[in-house]
Amino acid sequence: MTGAARVTIGMPIYNNAATLARAIASVQGQTMADWRLILSDDCSTDTSWQIATEASQNDPRITASRNEDRQVYMNFAVPLRAAETDWFVWLAADDFWAPDFLEATLRLADRAPEAVSILPRWAYQGLPDEVAFERHLPLTAPRRIGRLRQFLAAPGGSRMYGLMRRRVLQQAFPPRNMHAYDWYLMLGVLGTGPQLELSGPPLLFRHPTPLRNYSEAASRSGKLLRQFPALQMSLAALLSGRVPVAIWPDLVRLNFRLHEEYLAHIHPDRYARRLDWFRYFDFPIAAKPGRAARIAAELVEAVPERREAAGALLQALMTRRDPAAARALGAVREAGHLPGDAQAAYAAAARFGDADAQALLAQAQHDGGQLPTEEFCAVLLDAAAAGSARARDAILVAYEANALPQALRDVVTHRLAQHLR
Repeated sequence: MTGAARVTIGMPIYNNAATLARAIASVQGQTMADWRLILSDDCSTDTSWQIATEASQNDPRITASRNEDRQVYMNFAVPLRAAETDWFVWLAADDFWAPDFLEATLRLADRAPEAVSILPRWAYQGLPDEVAFERHLPLTAPRRIGRLRQFLAAPGGSRMYGLMRRRVLQQAFPPRNMHAYDWYLMLGVLGTGPQLELSGPPLLFRHPTPLRNYSEAASRSGKLLRQFPALQMSLAALLSGRVPVAIWPDLVRLNFRLHEEYLAHIHPDRYARRLDWFRYFDFPIAAKPGRAARIAAELVEAVPERREAAGALLQALMTRRDPAAARALGAVREAGHLPGDAQAAYAAAARFGDADAQALLAQAQHDGGQLPTEEFCAVLLDAAAAGSARARDAILVAYEANALPQALRDVVTHRLAQHLR
């Protein structure tokens, strides 16, 4: 260590043996060495504790502790209570940092004494580049009420992983476990000052967690709290004065957004029955094209006990001319997850203007002997020209393998630069 620590890193651990060493190594690999890392194991049943103790024995900047009983969200408070530095930051045990995370965030913090938090841009691990990158807008409204309203409009789940002023964070931490505890925490932090965003490439790399996991966690609560997962947090924030009464409508909107999310993931058949209501009030899942269909398709594939209910949602969406839902319904039928005619669903999606569904229908018909190869390739070419990446890729594979009929090969050669590159 080159001097007294400037920042404390808290790493809560629970059964993270597969990723823990990588997370610790990303701290040890920082371009600045003046840090302290506190590992807090929450009764792991794998080898996490052994990894943590070995790290603490090999590096004097690292300490490790183990809870006597499960603390769940309150495990985040264990390293925070022990911290004494001016700055504090959490790193989840399944995430990791770029080498200049600490140096870059502290540099901006030194230039912005009004800021209580510095949030770098971040990316999901293991996802294609076009969907992996995420960012949040900075919360810099000059007045407290403005920052709180900005946050409640799009709270997200990564704001708590920015660099924070330790004293502010200790005062803001929730007094007990609750769903959406991190939002309660950030409301307290943002009540004291702005959170700035660090420009540049992502410095935090997060493990993607399926959105349904949060609804699954809420479903283990009481009947009202599972229907409105942010209700307990909202009431606590209002009663504590963390959120002024003047912006209670923002909390109401947040609760109904999470209610929509809960129904879509846990009771998709009920969600289907309320779909028109959610669309009328412009709720996020219902309003964004393809989002409800994607949730339903994921449930069909990943949660067998909800397949029938998720299929009902896909059917409801298809009757409302949702091309993504019709294509997804065709795919899960073709995979054998749901009964029904896959080709009919693909055909419906194609009628709704989905070029990928046009390619999928042609593929299914060709595989079933209903569509000759030359006609199949011609349909793929049309679908590619209409914007289907699936058709484009299939044609390129066939073209490079010299598997296209000569007439179509000549057409592809002519159109390649225009439609397939």
